[in-house]
Amino acid sequence: MILETLLGSVGGGLLRLAPELLKVFDRKNERKHELEMTHLSIESDKVKSQAQLALQESQANSAYDVGALQALVESIKSQGTPSGVKWIDGVSAAVRPSITFAFFGLYASCRIATFIVASKTGVPALQTLAACWTGEDQVMLAGMLNFWFLGRTLDKK
Repeated sequence: MILETLLGSVGGGLLRLAPELLKVFDRKNERKHELEMTHLSIESDKVKSQAQLALQESQANSAYDVGALQALVESIKSQGTPSGVKWIDGVSAAVRPSITFAFFGLYASCRIATFIVASKTGVPALQTLAACWTGEDQVMLAGMLNFWFLGRTLDKK
């Protein structure tokens, strides 16, 4: 009977301690879960802040681009507005054509010099012309012609 009493006491004590042990184990799992959730929350906040920073940067770049385009439009409008002083307006109107003629003269001089040097070294004239007139030259000429003649058409409208 002593053995049964002793076994009953030990068994009852163990059964009384079992819920407490389960609570300790459960708390440990809860803490582990809370720690994982905190790490996930921190990672989520990092991703959100990086996305928000990228959005703000994109908006700032967009605002800068809009401002730059507005400044360009204003400068173009102010270039077309006469100042009222005839000689200043004349110089202003002559700037673009003067630069174009100077550049074209320099460009043509270089091409003519290339042609002359190639001809003197014995390269056939047609081959020299083909080498002097490249696709880039054609693009350059088309750009200048479009600037001057298409620009006039658009200015009249």
